[in-house]
Amino acid sequence: MFVDLSTVKKLLYPAPPAASATVTEIESRKALFERFKGTIVFDSNRNGNFSLFELDLISGLITEVVSGAPHALYPDVLDQTGDIVFAQATSTDRLAPATIWLLKRDSLQPEKIAENGTFPTFSADGTRVYFERNRKTLVEVNLITGVERILFSGSQNSFGSYAVVKPRVSPDDTKVLFTSDKGGRWNLWCADLATQSFHHVIKGCEGVWFPDSTHAAWIRKYGLLGNVGIYTINAINPGPITVLQDDPPPFGHEYFPSITSDGKYVLYAACPNYQHDHTSAQYQLFAREIASGVVTRITFDQFTNRWPRIRFTPP
Repeated sequence: MFVDLSTVKKLLYPAPPAASATVTEIESRKALFERFKGTIVFDSNRNGNFSLFELDLISGLITEVVSGAPHALYPDVLDQTGDIVFAQATSTDRLAPATIWLLKRDSLQPEKIAENGTFPTFSADGTRVYFERNRKTLVEVNLITGVERILFSGSQNSFGSYAVVKPRVSPDDTKVLFTSDKGGRWNLWCADLATQSFHHVIKGCEGVWFPDSTHAAWIRKYGLLGNVGIYTINAINPGPITVLQDDPPPFGHEYFPSITSDGKYVLYAACPNYQHDHTSAQYQLFAREIASGVVTRITFDQFTNRWPRIRFTPP
């Protein structure tokens, strides 16, 4: 057994005893670099508050990218540039005040791009950022002009007091997946941004798109190997579902999925089955090659690591 270098922290960050990785696990993670050609960006509570970190797949070293003040959350990374967009919140409470920030790859100082927002993501071309406001509304901010535009409002579309959260706009910018408690906690919904029509997709949460802007992955609960798993469905014409990632213990509780832009991998976090809390459970990061089904563990520690994204290294 070899101590994994991802356990190396700044000395000012007290840490519990670290887990360890086998030689095979370390080599498997290094092999991901040959396919990803980049690092992994994620949020984690390893410094006490949630901050943004970047993991080097070759060395296993983790560096802080954005310090939480008090919390930096929900990173998304733009493929073309490596820019990062994220939310800064006063606490991890779902109703806590939050703002949207942009960190350009060549900058050390992030810039605020929107007030009163959370859970941001880039548009496919990187000119806009989408985010959630007041757990009711999908908003777009143009990164060139700074102009905001409401794309979908739950209060104006028969959702009333029900939530509209965790929005994911499709790669072709025409549809949005979101999670709502309309129909019970929680359910996945899909809306057409041009017509404002919407339909129920399936019970579950945290929907993400595949590159075809038709199929989606989402978190399915109950009766699975680890009680929670990641499944796929046609989000436009809901029909048969297929399993994407559903492991038994010790890490069978999968959450925080993302599909790589080439559609070849799903990145996610998983924790022990007896845990669940999204701000304290020991979520570790994983990558699954969809075609082969091979799963690679990325982090080896006792912190809460979430929302992994690839940050490609410029040639």
